[in-house]
Amino acid sequence: MNGKVTYHQQVSYCGKPRCRKCREGTGHGPYWYRYQTIDGRTSRTYIGKHLPPEIQETMEGYHEPPSSHADEREQSTIRIYTLGRFELHVKDERVNFSRHAPRKVLLLLKALVCLGLSSIRDRRLIGAVWPGEDADAAKAAFHVTLHRLRKLLQHPEAIAIEDGVVTLNTDVCWIDALAFERLLDTPGSAERINRAVALYRGNLLPEDDDERWSSCYREKLRRKFLHEVVHIGTALEASERWQQAIELYQRGLDADNLVEAFYQGLMRCYCALDRRCEAISVYQRMHRLLSVTLGIEPSAATDELYRSLLANPPESIGGPRAAARRTAR
Repeated sequence: MNGKVTYHQQVSYCGKPRCRKCREGTGHGPYWYRYQTIDGRTSRTYIGKHLPPEIQETMEGYHEPPSSHADEREQSTIRIYTLGRFELHVKDERVNFSRHAPRKVLLLLKALVCLGLSSIRDRRLIGAVWPGEDADAAKAAFHVTLHRLRKLLQHPEAIAIEDGVVTLNTDVCWIDALAFERLLDTPGSAERINRAVALYRGNLLPEDDDERWSSCYREKLRRKFLHEVVHIGTALEASERWQQAIELYQRGLDADNLVEAFYQGLMRCYCALDRRCEAISVYQRMHRLLSVTLGIEPSAATDELYRSLLANPPESIGGPRAAARRTAR
């Protein structure tokens, strides 16, 4: 018996370490996929970049999207990656540092990103990078380090300073954290949201998480990422697009493997697909990770979901669709 059939356009990610498109959040596509649900099981079939005419005719309001133009990243001379790692690319080449990397120069660049990119008072940067040092010595060090940073970026307009106010020029510099925020803050298609989620490869500047000046921006980005993944995942579950939700939650865990909500979503999806062993394995993996890393137990909500998973049929697990069915009864 044929089940429900829907068509969805998605950006795909091959996950290969050397793939620049995946690393930078562009991905491949977007491509069209056919989703069919039969007896609670959803299968996905690749179609291609364009829908066949006979399928287009069945989709009310369908129109072929216009070709996308090269985005800001491709047009930028300087690219700065801060989500999940720190990388600097100048003129399409990654800057590789020797054993003795210019630590203060890179700290100044990172502080510029974390403290707002534009209109930053020099005294804030000095306090961030040279805390506790003599005021005159710290100011002299700041100007020397700023000069070295400009040389490293190889662009005369990359950094501007006027009357003690410093600005990192985002017309010249592309920053993944800023691109992530802009994609989420600008209303757009599901493709834009997928690109934003793909850009978030981990918490901001993980090697500098002990620097006080980085904590506020790091937490702000983390909250946005968590909210977006949970919001999209909940919508996918409600429309019974279980496999897409699984892929989303797994990408979320690749970026931040301590978010219980992502594990909960995976457990619900696997249960809905009658893949209970995988759902149980997700809980056990999360339990071990939280215990070893943070020394804590899963939340009461997660334990309740786990007990329900063990004791009840899939329909009773607390996903959005299941809740709607229980309400209808």
